[in-house]
Amino acid sequence: MLIMTEDAWFKGVVDRANRSGRTVPLKVYLEGTEAANKSVKKVLSVLEDNPNIDIPLIDNRVRKGEIPIEITLDELNKIDYSNLIKRYYDKLKAGTERLYREGKIKKAIRDGLLAE
Repeated sequence: MLIMTEDAWFKGVVDRANRSGRTVPLKVYLEGTEAANKSVKKVLSVLEDNPNIDIPLIDNRVRKGEIPIEITLDELNKIDYSNLIKRYYDKLKAGTERLYREGKIKKAIRDGLLAE
């Protein structure tokens, strides 16, 4: 499901930027994730009573080694996405800065990832 994780940012967006030089700014990444989540919720709310369609919702906000769990649409709707985005923005920005300080990403990559 469309609940962001640190792995999606660091092992997806940041690693790809390191390999290809193509960066996606953190704010754009988070806005896109939020927009996709809203779209999925809208589609699911229309389809939820259709017995011919079964779309599992997976909460992947688990620690390494844990198994993601299936949740209901009601549980998904209870997630405060604006608070989640703020928390992840701060955490992912700090982690990206740490990678730069440790020499794991170049300045141009850091600047592209953290562009306003």
